[in-house]
Amino acid sequence: MSDDPALDRNANGIIDALEIARTPSIDCNRNSIIDGFDLLDHPEWDCNLNGRVDTCDFAEGASDDDVDGHLDTCEWAKGDLDLSGIVDSGDFSILLLYYGEENTTFGDFDGSGMIDSGDAAVMLLYFGEVTWP
Repeated sequence: MSDDPALDRNANGIIDALEIARTPSIDCNRNSIIDGFDLLDHPEWDCNLNGRVDTCDFAEGASDDDVDGHLDTCEWAKGDLDLSGIVDSGDFSILLLYYGEENTTFGDFDGSGMIDSGDAAVMLLYFGEVTWP
């Protein structure tokens, strides 16, 4: 391991592949890298910041209705309510449809607990193509 520290990235004296073999849950996406190090190397793989690789969230039932590899909840959080890949008038129309609703699944961008003008203002900031870090 001293010749190749990448074999033991957490420096605990156990080769990572052996740790994964003993505890497969630490590599839920099965790429032979401990998930925590996947996220250090690729923070964009955890769009909802829950400490798990997004593909693992999918495996546990998280939705990706438009099959673009991004969690729907992350797309909604960026303002793409219709999952088209672009925050546009279609998304604004959906926001207006839910205007005044409380505790909605999506659209409460300002965290006020209801869809209101604050959310419309935030959505205007997101207008355009949805980008990922």
